[in-house]
Amino acid sequence: MHIQIAVFAPLSWVFYANFVLFRIFAFFGFCVASNTEPERNITLIEGSLPQISGDDVLVRMLVKNLMTNAFKFTRHRQNAVITVSAIPDESYGVISFRDNGTGFDMAYADKLFGVFQRLHLDEEYEGSGIGLATADRIIKRHGGRIEAYGEVDKGAEFTLYFPK
Repeated sequence: MHIQIAVFAPLSWVFYANFVLFRIFAFFGFCVASNTEPERNITLIEGSLPQISGDDVLVRMLVKNLMTNAFKFTRHRQNAVITVSAIPDESYGVISFRDNGTGFDMAYADKLFGVFQRLHLDEEYEGSGIGLATADRIIKRHGGRIEAYGEVDKGAEFTLYFPK
């Protein structure tokens, strides 16, 4: 007999986003330290982040998806810079993820959050095309939104809006 129990916590757990980011940075910091690309320099910059309400597991998945993309799309930069910071706002806890990677053409921004939608060839970058679609669903589940801005060869910025 196989019994599976799932517990779904309400999305009202309050925590500091820095705590979630700390755990994700620790994971990516380990990856950087044991980097298989020793010629690559990666700088992670973390600002003070807002207090947000949400499901810890889902928010961690959301942050991990955005950080994974930042690492992936800065791969061709000798000096990659990934910045996570807060943007002051009265109604939302706003967190920005910015990198100096490949970027994207804003003409295709509407495709970014679709399932299996990719702006790059499989040969250029690995992935299944569900990371940003998952991020979009998670932030909407929390009553928020995600916005994207990019410039080809200059990088991308993804901004999360968590209701206060």
